[in-house]
This record gives sequence, C-alpha cells and structure tokens, in this order.
Amino acid sequence: MAQYLEGTDRRSFALGMINAFSEIVAAGIKPMALSPPIDEELFEAIRAGSDAIAADWGVVSYVERELLQTDLFPAEVTEGFTVILYFATQKTFDEYLKLKRERRELEANGEYRGTARRAIAMRFGQLLGYSEEAVAKRLG
Repeated sequence: MAQYLEGTDRRSFALGMINAFSEIVAAGIKPMALSPPIDEELFEAIRAGSDAIAADWGVVSYVERELLQTDLFPAEVTEGFTVILYFATQKTFDEYLKLKRERRELEANGEYRGTARRAIAMRFGQLLGYSEEAVAKRLG
C-alpha cells in the first residue's frame, strides 16, 4: 500500500474505490474499471461487498487473477495479486478477453514488441476509458 495510505483501513479503502468505479462504469463514463490490486486476504474480506456494489450499480464484475499485462501498468504492480474488473456490458468484457488472447498470441509468436505492443496498451487504455493522449502520456 502506498505510503500516503499508511494507517488507512484497507478494506474500506478498496470498497470505496470499487463503489466509485462501479458508479462511473454504470454511468457510461468508463466502459471498464479495475479494483486496486489486492492480496488473497483482502480479496476474501471484500468479495461479498464487491459483489453487492456491482449488483447495486448494475455492472458486471469478474475476478481476474492474471490481469492483462501491458506497458500501462508494470507487471510488478499486479503480479501475484487479484484485480476485480467492472464492466458496463458483456461486450466490453468479451473485448477484454479478446485483447488478452491477442497479446498471448503475439508473445507466443515473438511479435509482442514495437507497434504491436503499443497497440495492445492503447486498446487496453481505451477499454479503461482513457483518451489516446492519456495513454500516450502513460506510455511515455
């Protein structure tokens, strides 16, 4: 947990983020949102709350134990952690799964580099509702 969150109740913080992101997904502001990366203990503590929040906002949630790795988020941020995904529609969820498959195929063929690598990150950013400019800035 970031130093500025020291002393914060992790469960309340995670559920607060989940509620806020579920609201903006439900409002159509973002097609998809992510929970913070959480360890197994925290996941078990928030699972029921996360499900209730998603149901209240009418969004689809998915427990992702292997988040799509792109240059948007360093692998060390999510590796070994669970991230709960929140989607406005099944179509968006299907797009996420397709993008994850495409990345695996590119990597298996030794083609996950350069333009292809950047394109995967850009598409993931779009699923998260980021503008092209915001993704480009994150990618450097």
